[in-house]
Amino acid sequence: MLFRSFCFHVGIRYGEPAYLYLIFHKNFQSLKVGISNIDATQNRLDAHKKNGWELYKSFNFDTADEAEWFETKLLQWLRLERKLGIHMAKELMPQGGFSETVSDQEISIREIEQKLLELIEIGRIE
Repeated sequence: MLFRSFCFHVGIRYGEPAYLYLIFHKNFQSLKVGISNIDATQNRLDAHKKNGWELYKSFNFDTADEAEWFETKLLQWLRLERKLGIHMAKELMPQGGFSETVSDQEISIREIEQKLLELIEIGRIE
């Protein structure tokens, strides 16, 4: 069962190929986790780039269900285990996605990547 309480994804086609992305915004000192379908007509990553966000890395998944599962696990880890709050105000992100942000002063993007890689490895075993 998927746990979808951290964010709401508009236009995601769950059974189709997708990717999870890790992006950062230098001026806002903020990091963000997100997902998009690989062939999305309204690409979420492009919308963020237009608003000053830069891609760190992306990870492809067979389906958006799978990408969202890993995104949710990452956000649970960030919010519940690491106890990091939402960093960006909704008003500063007209493209959406503020609830998936954290401060780069509290955690590095490499730490988030390492946790994702750990989750991917564990996910292959289960």
